[in-house]
Amino acid sequence: MASGKAEFLIASLEDMNLGDRRFDLVFAVRVGLFQRDPDRAHSLLAPWLAPDARVCAFYDVPVQMVDSKA
Repeated sequence: MASGKAEFLIASLEDMNLGDRRFDLVFAVRVGLFQRDPDRAHSLLAPWLAPDARVCAFYDVPVQMVDSKA
């Protein structure tokens, strides 16, 4: 973020291939693997983390809105 750049990806962690790129900060939003098997999720992500990188994982269950007028 210090460079003023951000990249947003939508991908399966298991199928993702980012080549030789490294990231300083990763936000994982609604990536269920971080809830179900955090050790596996981190090991899959590890090849693309820069030294001292941070991973911020957020998971919640999507809420279905109900139309109160129905």
